[in-house]
Amino acid sequence: MDKDRDRDKSKSTKPTASSSARKGTPGNSQRNLTTRSDINALIAGSPGPVSNPSEARKWLETKGWILNGENYNRTKVVDILLTTSLLPKIPPETANAVRAAAFLLEDDITDKISSAIC
Repeated sequence: MDKDRDRDKSKSTKPTASSSARKGTPGNSQRNLTTRSDINALIAGSPGPVSNPSEARKWLETKGWILNGENYNRTKVVDILLTTSLLPKIPPETANAVRAAAFLLEDDITDKISSAIC
């Protein structure tokens, strides 16, 4: 019964602005993104050591991805995402999604720097 409710819920999810812009792209299936409030609820209910920014920083420090007390910025986050996408046990679809998000974030950083210089 929960599966039926989840399926009905996913049908009612409204497409995002970015997904509606891709409607005419041939050969690509569309995925609706989960709302941020649903994401927060799912993360809060899932097992794991990372559910907020302070826990994220602690976890990244324990894994050696950032140094204790190190200032991190968007470029460091891009590096972490790209490195993660190269891990051998990551499923290809996940690796591609992480890599794509990292490249888009990096592109946004470059745009902001270029705009600031202009």
